Amino acid sequence: MAKQNLGGMTAHAWAHQTQDSGQDRSGGGFFFRGRTIFSYGSHFPIATIDDVDPDIVWFTYRTYSNTTSGHIAAARGAVSHKTLVYVSKPLDSGNPRTDKTWQQNEISNFVSRIKNILPDLAKARKPQKYLDEINVEMLRLKRFIMHTDAKISKALQAFMDNPTGDSINKFYTDLEAQERRAEKAAIKANAKADAEKISKWKAGDQRSLYIVGNYTYLRVSGDKVETSKGIELSLAVAKRYFEKILSVTKDGQHCTDCNFKMMDFAVKEITPDHLLVGCHDIPMSEIKSIAQQLGWA
Repeated sequence: MAKQNLGGMTAHAWAHQTQDSGQDRSGGGFFFRGRTIFSYGSHFPIATIDDVDPDIVWFTYRTYSNTTSGHIAAARGAVSHKTLVYVSKPLDSGNPRTDKTWQQNEISNFVSRIKNILPDLAKARKPQKYLDEINVEMLRLKRFIMHTDAKISKALQAFMDNPTGDSINKFYTDLEAQERRAEKAAIKANAKADAEKISKWKAGDQRSLYIVGNYTYLRVSGDKVETSKGIELSLAVAKRYFEKILSVTKDGQHCTDCNFKMMDFAVKEITPDHLLVGCHDIPMSEIKSIAQQLGWA
């Protein structure tokens, strides 16, 4: 169904949910679909009315062009009687209270915004402006946590109690550790299914390979060596790279920021365990397996 042209009533029709969709004018950039109102496309949701409590609105703190700023102001004015919970990107589908990935991204964004204020605060002769900015961000973060029931780690609590450079670094360190644990759990849970996909891909039964883990795999395809991320090398080029890897890893040696490229991609690391080049993290076992298959080793 085509969206109805509502002109200046667009934001109000959305705020009161008097219809399923609408726009300011034909082809206009200000429109809503269900509970979410947008500016110039679904890539920029301005706000989403909560589906459990319609008196709560998840509202972006981002800005863009002057026109989008006008759209944001109109939307904010239409829900001035509701509770606004500020976020970077409101969900236009899903549940803010159960989407843990979205919650963590939003919390990280708040921490990053406060982190960016701290250098100005440290060198300011009149620091009150920056203290006020930090206070606004902290209040928004606390309101976000209150309405999502997001888990507060010890590092996050320490940061909220005392937003300093050290507490920010501790937050990011704990977050990275948490992400690594989650990735390992996902890889373990999908290990059997991934092993079957890898086997079929190597046998040529699948054109592409999509798995949970970050490792890149190799196969011989005709007169080429192909990676699971779609890069193809002639056998001559692949052999030359293999010999380079052997020379680097001789006697257990390694290199980081290796100062040479494979194709057009910087080689970040070669160790006896893996090759890291561009977006490819290739286990050395894969490289040796291909070399043996082709009679290079």
